[in-house]
Amino acid sequence: MPFNNNRRTGQGDDDPLTKLMQPPEGETPEELKARLIAEAEAEKRSNAIDEEINRQRQESKKAPKPVRVLLLGVSTFIHYPLF
Repeated sequence: MPFNNNRRTGQGDDDPLTKLMQPPEGETPEELKARLIAEAEAEKRSNAIDEEINRQRQESKKAPKPVRVLLLGVSTFIHYPLF
């Protein structure tokens, strides 16, 4: 099987992520502005989610850890007759 060097250099035309990140062909200035605004809003939303996750992670580190106790020994059962 021949070695595909395009993946290593990032020059592959078949990379779906590269195609996705490219601006659409024939994009008007209005469409460009709308797309950039939408991307900025999406990035703000993503950053807010990341900050919330980090805040929750820090809170969980500060929270007291549960203490687990293992009781060893013989359990006794006393049976009292009802009659």
